[in-house]
Amino acid sequence: NRSAKSGQQGGLGELSAADTALRELEIFMEQLCSEPKFSNMNTSSASLLELSRMNTTSFATADDAGHGPLALPSPAVDEATVHEIVATFCRRRLVSRAITEELLTRATTLLEALPNVVEFTVPEGCYLTVVGDLHGQYQDLMHLFRTYGFPSPTRPYLFNGDFVDRGDCGVEITLTLLAFQQLHPGSVLLNRGNHEERSVHMLMGFFQECTNKYDKEVYEMFNVAFGHLPIA
Repeated sequence: NRSAKSGQQGGLGELSAADTALRELEIFMEQLCSEPKFSNMNTSSASLLELSRMNTTSFATADDAGHGPLALPSPAVDEATVHEIVATFCRRRLVSRAITEELLTRATTLLEALPNVVEFTVPEGCYLTVVGDLHGQYQDLMHLFRTYGFPSPTRPYLFNGDFVDRGDCGVEITLTLLAFQQLHPGSVLLNRGNHEERSVHMLMGFFQECTNKYDKEVYEMFNVAFGHLPIA
């Protein structure tokens, strides 16, 4: 994807913004997935059950907010911006409140237009990767992306709810999935699990996580978006 510079001999050319963001992201993903949780794992055979039994180390706090992109492209996110958001989370940092609010606002607009039950036909020659119960484990999500690739029109994903609670990174997982859905709205399907319901995540950890990282106003914005998730 490089376009060679004219007038230079032997140069590698200029990388696009998306390529640069992807290279940086790959470095941070490798570092994250090389930490103790995954360092002794055979990534081709590790089961989701094995991953779910492992604890993750603590991720970002409110003191780590304000990193990542300065603004979201309008009217839609682009690949480089999504990669920068994910790289920020891999570095145990948070995107700014403004970015979080804009992602949630756009997500609510996208989700409220969907029916309660979404019909989807897997493109010919493709597979649908189905993921369930991430429960705030950001390393698990990055491990899956490193194993199966990022979502795309030829690599559709279905995330079957329970993005939050139990783990430390429900905020980061939800924002990552919403960002990818906005990048590929027809290829990233998100369903609502019982942990995307207020009475559950008020008690199971997400309320405390979200208000520690941002505040109650942002927490309420997550709830509005959750309320528009399809159920199937």
